Amino acid sequence: MKKLMAALALLALSATGQAWAQAHDYITEVDTNHDGAIQRAEMDAMQADHFNLQDHDGNGQLDAAEARAGGAVSREQYQAQALATFDSVDADHDGALTGDEITALHNLVSGVRQAAHHP
Repeated sequence: MKKLMAALALLALSATGQAWAQAHDYITEVDTNHDGAIQRAEMDAMQADHFNLQDHDGNGQLDAAEARAGGAVSREQYQAQALATFDSVDADHDGALTGDEITALHNLVSGVRQAAHHP
């Protein structure tokens, strides 16, 4: 729990208002074992759920409309990209995101979302 509080404190310094609330909700949602870190398995499970929510026709692929990013994406491609992102911010390669790593993930996701909305 101390690690989670430290991560939230770091995010508070770099995010305000709605962005802070979204980051807090994200960390709370993903950290299902409540150890204050986001484990790779937790990220994998969350991404699988997220994919399923977007896959409206249940065919195991996101078509262009479902993906909102252009081309079709398979479940495997979707999860591989999410785990590659996880691995890229897991600076100490211990399979868990804590503190600065969670802040880096939040900043990366925020940057991608901004770029997608403002090409």
